[in-house]
Formats: sequence, C-alpha cells, structure tokens
Amino acid sequence: MVLALLSTVLAVVLPAQTAAAVNYPLASTPLITWNMQGANEAGPDTNKWQNHVRSYARQAPVVMLQEAGATPARTSNRQTDLTRTTVGRDGHIRTRTIQHYHWNLDTSDHPTLRNVFFALTQNEEGGRVNLAIVVEGDPDEVNVVQNPVEAGRIALGVRFGANWYFTVHGLSGGGGDSAVLLNTIDEQVDHWATDRQVQYNWTVGGDFNVDPNALARRDAFPIGARTIHTPANVATHNSRNRLDYFVTDVLHTDPRDAYVVGTPPSDHRVVGAGRLRGSAERPPSKINLMPIGDDLTQGIGSSDESGARDEIQVEIGKMTWGGLFGSLDSSLVRPGLDSRDLVGSRSHGRGIPDTHHEGWPGHTIDRINQRVQFPPSRPNVVTLLAGTNDMVNNDNAATAPDRLNKLIDRIFAEAPDVAIVVGTLPPSTDPAVQPRIDAYNNAVRQLVDDRTARGDHLVLVELTAVTTEDLVDSVHPGDAGYHKIAEAFVAGIRMAVVDGWVKEPSGSPNPPAPQDPLPDPTVGRTDIRGADPSVIRVGGTYHSVQSGDGRLWVRPASSPAGLDDAEPVPIWRDPGLGEVWAPELVRIDGRYYVYFSAGRGPDHRMYVISSASPASGYGAERKLALPEDRWAIDGTPFTFENQLWFVW
Repeated sequence: MVLALLSTVLAVVLPAQTAAAVNYPLASTPLITWNMQGANEAGPDTNKWQNHVRSYARQAPVVMLQEAGATPARTSNRQTDLTRTTVGRDGHIRTRTIQHYHWNLDTSDHPTLRNVFFALTQNEEGGRVNLAIVVEGDPDEVNVVQNPVEAGRIALGVRFGANWYFTVHGLSGGGGDSAVLLNTIDEQVDHWATDRQVQYNWTVGGDFNVDPNALARRDAFPIGARTIHTPANVATHNSRNRLDYFVTDVLHTDPRDAYVVGTPPSDHRVVGAGRLRGSAERPPSKINLMPIGDDLTQGIGSSDESGARDEIQVEIGKMTWGGLFGSLDSSLVRPGLDSRDLVGSRSHGRGIPDTHHEGWPGHTIDRINQRVQFPPSRPNVVTLLAGTNDMVNNDNAATAPDRLNKLIDRIFAEAPDVAIVVGTLPPSTDPAVQPRIDAYNNAVRQLVDDRTARGDHLVLVELTAVTTEDLVDSVHPGDAGYHKIAEAFVAGIRMAVVDGWVKEPSGSPNPPAPQDPLPDPTVGRTDIRGADPSVIRVGGTYHSVQSGDGRLWVRPASSPAGLDDAEPVPIWRDPGLGEVWAPELVRIDGRYYVYFSAGRGPDHRMYVISSASPASGYGAERKLALPEDRWAIDGTPFTFENQLWFVW
C-alpha cells in the first residue's frame, strides 16, 4: 500500500548500541503528556518547567511534552548533543540534533536526577513549538521518526528495554498528519526490531489535534493500535475537545483509562495514564493554611470580604488521594483533605466557615512583616500575595522584591517546614502603576526560581488570568477576579502536596472565629410540621426542609421564629418512589445536600438531591449505594478522622 511504500524511504540511521537500561513496560509505567503552550524563561511562562514539569517528572518516569518552549528548565545542564540522520520521501538526507540535558529536580545534597531530551521542531531555529521528553534513568536509545507529511513535525522517542515512548504534536486544524505519523512510527519501530531480531512495543503521547475516536477511524491509523484517552465528557483543551491522549500497540490496555492530572497555565490539560507517584507517601491529614499579604489577602473588593480565602479552603477539601496520585475513583464518599484550618490573628468574611488570615490592607511588605503574627499552631502551607501597596504608593518599588525575600525568610524562620505558595500581582488600570507591577513580578519570578533551586519549598503561581476587567477599582479584584486567584493558589497548593512539601502541622489550630450570636430561642410551639424537619443557618438566613404531599419544601426566614410563616418553596417532586419523609439539609464543601427516605414499607431507601443554593436549583434524586441495598431511613452524613461517613 502507499503508506508502506513511503515508510520504506523514511529511514532513520540507527545509533550505536549502549548498555541495557531498565525496562519500562506500559502496564507498570505511569505516563504524562502535556502541550505546554510555550515555556519561555522570561515573562508569564517562566515557571512552567520549574514548578509544573518538575512536579510531573517526580510523578511519572516518562513525561512527553509539546510546545515545550525554546529551551528546557534554566536549572538543567546541557550535555553532549545527539545527532540522528533521517532520509525523507524525497531522498533528502537530514541530520537531526537532539539536545540532551541533566536536570536535578531537587538540591545538590538531595539530588533527584532526570534526563531531558529536546528537539527543535520549529524550523530547528528555536521558537516555542518544540518537543521534549523527560525520563527517569538512562534510556537504551534515543531517536526520531521522520514525519512523511511535509509540514508535519518529527516524533521524538526513547527506548527502555523493549518499550519505545514517543512524544508527538499533530498539525493544527484537525491533526491531518497524526494517523500517518503513527503508522510511520509503527513501521519504523518494526523495522528496528526486525534488524535486531527482537520485539518492540511502542506508545505515543501527545497533542494529536483530533478526537481519539475520529483518529482511530482514519485509514492510516495503525492496525492493532488503540487509544488511551479520557472519558467522552472530560475535555483536555479549552475548546472542550479531547486532543491530548496516548496511542499504543500494546494489547490489553483500557482505552478509557487516561485522566486529567492538572490544569496549569496552558490551553491544554495535563493528561496521565497509570497510577502516578508522589514524593510524599501520602497527603498530610490536615492543612493549616495561613494566608499572608495585604488588601488582596483580606479580600477588599469581594462581596463577602473573604476574597479567595473561602474558595481556597473549600477546594482543598476536595483534594483526594486519587486526584493527587492518579485514579479515576469517583466515589461520593472518599478520603480527602477535609480537615483544614485557616490560621492567623485577623478575622474577616461573612458567611464563610473559617475567617482567620494575616491580610493587612494598606500595608507595604515591610509593615506586613512587622504585623504578621504566627500562632502556636504553625502553618504547613502559606499563601503569600503582597506588594500591591508598595507599587501603588511607589514606596521604593524597585527594592520591593528584596523586602519580599526578607518576609519569606521570616516565614521560614517561624515555620521551617512550611510550603509557601507565592503569587504574582494582578494588573492595575493605573498606567503609572502597571510598569512597576511588571518589573516586580519579573523579579519575584527570579526570586522564587533562585530559592527553589537552593532547596526552599516555594511554589510560584501566576495570576495572569486576572485582567483589568476583573477589577472593581484600579487594583482590587471583584468576585470574578478572586475566583481566578483562588484557582491559581489551589493549583499551587496541590503541587506542593504532590511534591511532598506539605508536612503534618504542629500545634493546635486557632479556635473557630466568633460567629454572630444566635437570637434568643423562641419558646412555644411552631407550625412546622412533617416528618423530622431540619434547620440550618446560611449567613443570616435560616432554612428548614420538610416533606409533604409527595414533595420536599424549603422555608427561608431571617429567624427561627419566622420559619412558621415563611412561604414554603418546593425543591423536589416525587417521581413515584412512594412515601417521602425525614429530610435532612446539610452543607458539605460549599454545596447543599438533602438526604431523605422514600419508598413503601420494607422498600424504603435513602436518596439525596444537591444544589449550589439551599433553597433552589436541586437536581434529580440519586439513590445512595448503601451496603447490600437494605431498608434504610433517617440517614445523615458526618466527618470522622478526615473521612466523610454516612449513618442511617
């Protein structure tokens, strides 16, 4: 056939053989692929290698990268380049250079070494659209496969034992070369194996620029190959398409066992396959988080004066073992970091579970350093966002990074084992202030890079997603801006946990911040009727839930006494389950759940509905998968030893 004919002239000259390396069979080798959307060592992409790729290289022995920037991490050391010769379909002989780097992910005293192989695919003249592969150990072989499509990019691969791993980047606009390139890889690997009288397998990871199902239907797709991709509803690109996945000729692989590992700065998600490894044996049982900074840490400009703090705390509670280290576990009740406390001497925020912080509005970095107080419960995570007022007031703005460095020194002195997540500053609408912010952010990036290279547990998070449209004045974000800040800091905290930098906290956490006192109890009889009604308070509003007439109703009121006369709001109608009774309204991680019994006689079972609001927006009921599906009534959830339980 035509493709076979082409591949016979797309030859690759074999390099000299080296000593055998460790074997990496697909069944036991975690993989990661990521289109980085560039990773220049200056500007907003500075830390993609240092703070993102470095973390992924700890989790997987093979990391395939696309659009990897002009160079690898600044902290890597270039070794002797490798050269490979390919012969194109036109007979043109080309010499390909593969840059080889050694990269220490940690410190000189505690090295964690990786090999980085880097190939220029953008006209071999730099640019950001290049390929890289980061591996643990020395591979038996490193090589390239020529793309038979003229405009297409090469494939860069490494071999460990009998297993080849390639990184590829299909052409934009539909991945028109992806199937042809895969077929060429298949035939080239078979050619190498035949010459050596051995058998090889291959796995390719990358941005194919086409949905995996569509790719597998193309005529040129290799016979016997299969895709390893995310489920149909899990996109890997901002376009909501699945473009990033793996293709292999290894049999007995699950075609839906890939998952999204993370969402660092890029238009592509990080995709993994296999169980990832973490530097930590397990996540800490508790997070003591101290938010330190200025106006933006307190939350000036947000509707509830909590800024990003509330959302950060909620999202930490959603981190699970599977989500951190590679699992598709989607159980409703599962272990997570649900034990977390915000610590600090200040308290602001309305209607949020924990209001403690060390945010000082109007303060410069020096004044923050003077005012911040460390409680006996030392934090194991600090979020640091400071410098806004130094820039706005032009208070020695040029030396503000030095003052931030001293504040970081102070934090490590007070809590030596802490992990610090440092944010760059959001933009300003003031044309005089913005250049100072730009210079400050560049200096902060360099500061964090330098300290991380020395072994400090610092993670930089870029707040470039916040735009001037998210501001309510010249510098303060509104709720939408704080949401973006929270997303960035949560990603940084997650990275610190995966890296093993978040240790068990010491000391006792702050006592809960004082809440507004409840009104004096109402003495007397109310008219709330129904089986076992429940009441919760959300901000200044009380909500009761009750059953009746085959429905569930919520009554909102400003006081418990007012629930009597409050207008009931229907939130759910019985589709035919039977007797409905004993509803229980609870709040878990910022979402509201109503647990209730439904059925007839011995067929009563527990059901749940949920919503983002306590009084509206509830979806269809779901039956709880309780053991042996036995009769169950009067159920309620509770937390014990960092796990969510259900009792009935």
